[in-house]
Amino acid sequence: PTSPELARILGDLSLKTGDLAGARTYFDKAIALDPDDYRSYLALFFAQSERFNKDAHITMSPRDAADALAKAASKAPRADVDAQFSVGMAYSSIDSLERARMHLARASELEPEREDRKKTDTLSGAHTASESDASWVVSRREPEPSTWTSQRSVRPLLAARSVVRSV
Repeated sequence: PTSPELARILGDLSLKTGDLAGARTYFDKAIALDPDDYRSYLALFFAQSERFNKDAHITMSPRDAADALAKAASKAPRADVDAQFSVGMAYSSIDSLERARMHLARASELEPEREDRKKTDTLSGAHTASESDASWVVSRREPEPSTWTSQRSVRPLLAARSVVRSV
């Protein structure tokens, strides 16, 4: 492929069909085609996550995964609400709540009038997640055990919203 968007789509399709080597090749190609595009680093981060890909995921060292997310964060446009939201939700998925809070607060600053409810399409069907799911991460330092499980299960759905829309 000659575009990073196409490479990301092919990487995602390869991942979904179990071709892990092909998926990694396509995500690496997307990064090589446009090393300044945060979405390719974020796609690679999500592809390696067991939380986002229960059946098959790319194997990466924790350090490489952290590097991919750090690059996505450093390249995500500060004025792009979807970029800040996606990076924030990715950080929340690895329990890096301070970094998640920073990006989600920025997204909230950019679009304070954002609709109260978001509709996110997932492979398992439609899921409606409230804005409070993201504000929960912004407002809390330590999650209460009784709410942690339900909040954690919503995070991948919210984070995938922008990644899926951007490819």
